[in-house]
Amino acid sequence: VDSLGCYSQDVPLSKILREAAEEVLMSGRTLHITGHSLGGGLGTMLALDLLLNTEAPLGRLKLWTFGAPQVADDEFFRSALRGTPRAVKFSLGSPHMRYVALTTDCRPDFVANIVSDVAVSRRASWHGKVFRKVTGVRGGGVGHFGRATHIAPDSEVNNTLAIHVMGNYIRGVRDDALRLRLSSDLPNAVKEWIGETRDGRPYQMGGA
Repeated sequence: VDSLGCYSQDVPLSKILREAAEEVLMSGRTLHITGHSLGGGLGTMLALDLLLNTEAPLGRLKLWTFGAPQVADDEFFRSALRGTPRAVKFSLGSPHMRYVALTTDCRPDFVANIVSDVAVSRRASWHGKVFRKVTGVRGGGVGHFGRATHIAPDSEVNNTLAIHVMGNYIRGVRDDALRLRLSSDLPNAVKEWIGETRDGRPYQMGGA
């Protein structure tokens, strides 16, 4: 929807999101980009777009993803991140929280590695070839933007696909709040929900 309240036509969603996000950051406000699964992948691409294609200040940009798939192959990262120090700094810093849930036997969420599992490990198969053609993976490895923070939900889930459910991520972040040292500027109600605070005070394991 444009400034007149009319639906925009023939305008890429990426352009609409970039302009809206850039406006928020340029105004000095904090921008939280977040998403689960495919939404996390799209959120990661939006953050990369802001880092690589705009001059927006990044001090108040936060990226939270939960079980997001890999977003690009090695060729993309080598090209995009070369000569862009702020993108490298952002990917390794606290503004970017990339959560990956683990099963009870410490295996990661299947979706978090789905591209490498299908497109790369099955390189010789027809399925793998079709997948690489559709996704644009050209060769070599595929990767994530930023390091993973692994969480272990307090559950009996021992299936790498079942662990992908968003509820497991909510429980995992809440239960690991002390270890992860969550610190955000989110509203108090949200801080309580993700386990950062309890009754207005920093959360302590054991209900202390």
